[in-house]
Amino acid sequence: MINRLNGKKYNMKTIKVYIVLLVFLPFFSKANAPGLQDQVLAAYFEVKNALAHDNAQSAAAKAAGLAKITEAPDMRAFSEQQRARWNKHAKVINSGAKAIANTKDLKKQRQLFGELSKAMIDVAKAGGNSRDIYLQHCPMAKNSWLNEKPAVENPYYGSEMFACGSITEILAAGQ
Repeated sequence: MINRLNGKKYNMKTIKVYIVLLVFLPFFSKANAPGLQDQVLAAYFEVKNALAHDNAQSAAAKAAGLAKITEAPDMRAFSEQQRARWNKHAKVINSGAKAIANTKDLKKQRQLFGELSKAMIDVAKAGGNSRDIYLQHCPMAKNSWLNEKPAVENPYYGSEMFACGSITEILAAGQ
């Protein structure tokens, strides 16, 4: 059977293919694909939280998880800009996570976290975040970090100065 649409001939098989594509295409789009950025940020936040709570052992374990995610990333969900920023910082993020994972010295982990955070901040600023992210800064540590919540939880000083710092920027979801 042949149908006409906008003056063109289409058989039923072709029409069915178009219908299937229209129905299922949204499930395979970038917006709905599980994002590497979300996975990396979630792992980064776990490392940050462990450091903020003075837990060197947990920080090492969480950093090992972050390193694993960044070993062979699936970047299909990244935009071109995100991919460029990721490629620029991937080695620093991966090696920083491995370095944190390989030490149980909390002071050394915090020092390494500073370099890791600089790279993560630049990646997060490229956009594509599925939720708001809070860029926070501690003037005492002279360092910044990303936080998944607005309440300051200082990973550089932990319980010594847990709330030291302030939000310097909000990276809004979807930008």
